[in-house]
Amino acid sequence: MNNAYYNQLIELLTYKPEGMKVCNIARCIYNSHCTLFDDGHLYRQIHSTVRQYLWKQSKLKNSPFKSVSNQWGVYAIKKSFVAQLELCFDNWEYDVIEKRKPQPAPAPQMLNLFDSI
Repeated sequence: MNNAYYNQLIELLTYKPEGMKVCNIARCIYNSHCTLFDDGHLYRQIHSTVRQYLWKQSKLKNSPFKSVSNQWGVYAIKKSFVAQLELCFDNWEYDVIEKRKPQPAPAPQMLNLFDSI
């Protein structure tokens, strides 16, 4: 079950491995979605959505999110999930893609009415 803010949650919690409070997570997401004329209703909606989603996901075994022990309302991302996000380019073979040589453009054929066939 993905949330509308799932990608932003992963991004925020990846940069803070010790965890973040729900209010700080909601504030970061609100700042990326708000406009000049938004009221506080959008923030309350984002906060409640994020809080409920993280609480439910932290209870699941295969979820990337976990609740930080001894701290109420603080969530982090599991280290095993972060390891899956890291891409290793050490053994990348650059010679796999063959470069094509540009083919010369064909000479233009001009029609002449006075040429004999």
